Amino acid sequence: MSARLLFVNLACLLTAVATAAAGDPPPITELLVRLRPGVVTASAIGELVHTTATREAGRLHYRPVVRLALDGQDPETTAARLAADPRVAYVEPNTPVTVAAWASDPAVTTLQWGFRRIGGPRALALLAGRAMDPSVLLAIVDTGIDERHPELGGRLLPGHDFLRDSATTRDNNGHGTHVAAIAAATTGNHLGIAAPFAGKLLPVRVLGSRGSGSVGDVADGIDYAAARGARVINLSLGAPYDSRTLEDAVRDAWTGGALVVAAAGNAGGEEQLYPAGYNDALSVSAWGFADHGLADFASYHRTVELTAPGEHIYSAFLQGGYQLLSGSSMAAPFVSGVAAALLAARPDLSNACLRHLLQETAEELRTPGRDDKTGYGMVRFDLAVERLDSFTCP
Repeated sequence: MSARLLFVNLACLLTAVATAAAGDPPPITELLVRLRPGVVTASAIGELVHTTATREAGRLHYRPVVRLALDGQDPETTAARLAADPRVAYVEPNTPVTVAAWASDPAVTTLQWGFRRIGGPRALALLAGRAMDPSVLLAIVDTGIDERHPELGGRLLPGHDFLRDSATTRDNNGHGTHVAAIAAATTGNHLGIAAPFAGKLLPVRVLGSRGSGSVGDVADGIDYAAARGARVINLSLGAPYDSRTLEDAVRDAWTGGALVVAAAGNAGGEEQLYPAGYNDALSVSAWGFADHGLADFASYHRTVELTAPGEHIYSAFLQGGYQLLSGSSMAAPFVSGVAAALLAARPDLSNACLRHLLQETAEELRTPGRDDKTGYGMVRFDLAVERLDSFTCP
């Protein structure tokens, strides 16, 4: 049986997830190679490196996937040679992944409109006095989190940086901090903003200071979050091409009991973004400010499941500050925060039951049932809390 060759046209390897930048995509410099079960990794990789004149650049931490660096070789030709080897299960480019957001102009009137739109204040009032499970963990797989910010201080567990293979996960981009605070800013501290989830956060750094990373590191980050017991994994990132390595990581996390929430993208039209395009991920599209409808930049496709506020979202940023950002990156953590809060209030819910609860309590925005632009509708924290105790899984 020949290996699966997962290689996409170079023209579609990179499109900016927010506003597409003109110019050619960057060259492919690494391939991801997964070996078949039972193959001795060290000897097989040594031979494959020798026959293709590539260089081993590292291995994923949680699955038998090796990163091979190209030193001027043609990516497609090299990938085809590797895929023809009977020891290889599949080959694919270690392609770029980017954040799904960009900065928007400050305006006082926009502050926290998103939290109000999902019924946040009412939901927190309904949950007041209720015992919450402190073991529920929300993972933010992103650019890291600034643990010094007063909205997040004392809430972070030790995490991991897969770019530098270290335990230091401090954010030097701002995107991960912004995302984390949308889901889980400290509420009731008389500072800044409120958020749905009040539990612990797991910072997983897979994107660098420019908001970009690779499929391999994102897959490692998902595997790590699942291994650490995260009940909800937020992925405010993506790329417009499929990856077997990434899909396997999302599927394994879901199978292990985690709810994987992913940004649908910012192409301003019909586009399938990954990991949001996988069936085991809950894809979230962005709703526009002041209820003007689906955000102009929002992507839509057959897997969109929910919608959340994604335009002019006010949240924590670097150096203890706050910033307005727009994008489906901002929509996804509203859903992740709500999901984590619901699990803390009712920890017996499985990820499948939680997913059904979010679908059934969503506010319809277009037509009854699901549609490709808004999914089942706007996530509603308050309506989900109302149904929480009486809800039974279909």
